[in-house]
Amino acid sequence: MRNFFRVLAIAYLLKPVFRVLLPHGPAHVIDESNRPVFSDVDKYNFSLRSKSGKLRKIYERLSKESDDPEAERLMKGPGSVVFDSDGTMYVLSKKGKLIRLTDFKDDPDPDSIDTTAKCTEVVDLGVGNPLGSSFAKDGSLYVADTLLGLIRVRFPNGKKPVVELVASRVKVNGKLSQILFANDVVVGPKSGHVYFSDASDIAPSQDSARTWNALHASKLDFMRGMRTGRLLRYTPNTGEIDVLATDIWFASGVAVDKNEQFVIVSETFAARQLKYNLQGPNKGELEVMVKDLPGLPGKVDCSFKNGMCYAAIESGKPFVVSLLFLLPSFIERNLRTLIMMLPEFLLPKRVRYGAFVEIFPGW
Repeated sequence: MRNFFRVLAIAYLLKPVFRVLLPHGPAHVIDESNRPVFSDVDKYNFSLRSKSGKLRKIYERLSKESDDPEAERLMKGPGSVVFDSDGTMYVLSKKGKLIRLTDFKDDPDPDSIDTTAKCTEVVDLGVGNPLGSSFAKDGSLYVADTLLGLIRVRFPNGKKPVVELVASRVKVNGKLSQILFANDVVVGPKSGHVYFSDASDIAPSQDSARTWNALHASKLDFMRGMRTGRLLRYTPNTGEIDVLATDIWFASGVAVDKNEQFVIVSETFAARQLKYNLQGPNKGELEVMVKDLPGLPGKVDCSFKNGMCYAAIESGKPFVVSLLFLLPSFIERNLRTLIMMLPEFLLPKRVRYGAFVEIFPGW
């Protein structure tokens, strides 16, 4: 009995230490039915590669006269690519800059896949880290920013662009809930509603380079195993923001079909795509569209021409997943808790593997 009280006393004294090491709490139990399952795909199988299309790598064209070409580089850490109604290409950088790409020039070498483009800064969005963007019919640009929430950029005729904060909080059960990890955004082609994801309740923190480290926050979210991702909707006509779906294990990419019948959401750490029904007999319900993907899905888009949806696989199956889920639940959970306390450089690395999967959404 005496030893029991000693353990309780030690645990009580260590509580402040654990609050520092585990600011988001310990790992949660992940039931076997909720663990990610990955399909086995041979990434070296050439038959899986697309038979059409051509890959090009686009680089920023720097001034040859510049004394320090790196200092003038605008396209640092491009995180989102978007096109306006005229087909002009824009990129959002990790530094929070909206950059316009024009005057594309291919490398004259026939064996090269390189293309350069002139980059022009359109507007500085501020202190955050923009991850997703989508143009509306009125020409304004909506941006999902990990720090700020939902942003809108308006382009008044003949004037400088105007940056507005649209949503940083949403009312849930009469209380305001902070949007801590806005990840992606898409504008409905019919209604003009703005659908966006709030990936996790673990907000990105600043790294040594004073940029917002979304990757570190996502790793902590995976190790914790708690489903706090949400799908949100903003209605421009009324200014209302509502929660469409919750309990998503890291809600990242979002897309909508051409008839706005559904929104597709990437549930990254469950290795699956979800579908939120906007119309039909299952209106208001969230269902699994595709599961057992070959890796972790991120950004997603739906073609308005052929009706298919395309999800980017941003990482292969993490080795730590194969190892952890072979262990008994109690040991596995405590190991995930210990991993969460490790410094960032010791956390598991992403598996370098890039691919797209084509999804028939069904009707």
